[in-house]
Amino acid sequence: DSIKQRKLENEFLGFLHPEVSPHMSDILVTEAMADLDKNSDGKLNITEYVFNMFGDTKNVNEWELASAEFRRYRDTNGDGFIDKKELKAWLLPENYDQHQAEAEHLIQGSDTNMDKMLSVDEALNRYSMFVSSHATNFGEDLKISHDEL
Repeated sequence: DSIKQRKLENEFLGFLHPEVSPHMSDILVTEAMADLDKNSDGKLNITEYVFNMFGDTKNVNEWELASAEFRRYRDTNGDGFIDKKELKAWLLPENYDQHQAEAEHLIQGSDTNMDKMLSVDEALNRYSMFVSSHATNFGEDLKISHDEL
């Protein structure tokens, strides 16, 4: 209870969804760093990044892809590590709309004729993509009848 009113309002939301609660962002980043930082030096090196992205891979293509991503998008200050500031930018990007991103992902993956609209056939042909999507609550929302449709 941050304002001593004997009830949890914003605090409970922050507990359930720390990614949308500014007062929880430092805790989220600290916990993520603790999980990802295998050698406990307070920063992520390229090996830790690859391990966390691809597992214990020996695949040269995955290493090359991860190394390029690491240098281009994650290690923004160029020191060879991801520090807490860079990790925060990765985990909690500004001006990112997860709903828009998921919608674009579903359309891009299903729109076979590239008209930026989905037909019933295109959606049904990629049914597994929709069932595994957060946008459909991992398929649960597809089981509900919607009058507005």
